[in-house]
Amino acid sequence: MAIYNLDDHRYLSIDIDAILKKLSQQFSIQKDEDNLTVTSNIRLEDRTYWASKESADSFNFNIPEIKSLHNDMYRIVENLFKVLYPQQAKKFRVILEARYEIFKHFRILNNKFKHYLNDGEYDEIALIQVVEINLEKTNQRVSMMCQFKKGKDLVLYNYTDFVKFFYTFLLDNKLISLVK
Repeated sequence: MAIYNLDDHRYLSIDIDAILKKLSQQFSIQKDEDNLTVTSNIRLEDRTYWASKESADSFNFNIPEIKSLHNDMYRIVENLFKVLYPQQAKKFRVILEARYEIFKHFRILNNKFKHYLNDGEYDEIALIQVVEINLEKTNQRVSMMCQFKKGKDLVLYNYTDFVKFFYTFLLDNKLISLVK
């Protein structure tokens, strides 16, 4: 009988593979030279007007999957960091925020998804639908902006930036490779 041993770190590779598979369903990831390009695979039906209720419903329908993926990505980044750098495990947040500028907002969004609470750093965190309109009005792509608001100050990230961070973390630690 096969056992998924939770104490054996090698099994994290199964988790990574599962997350990458789910990410590939929601996003297209391309490597060109040293650059990663991530685009949304979420599409509107050809007959759907971008500002319609159907468009909003389509966007909202995908949010639970994105939230689940985000929590999975965060969990893997945290666990892998602690496995790869056990002496620095207690400082993983500080180290990753220094190494990757985006990590702070990646973490804050994870906490919002996971606990539905603002950590006090921002007054509001919102997800905003962005529709890339194709002139032929076919295959309109839907992506998402993440808005972090404090008073009048805004910080915006395209959600694909978080996916790019996840891949970059895996690549930087030589846990995956991507071919051009």
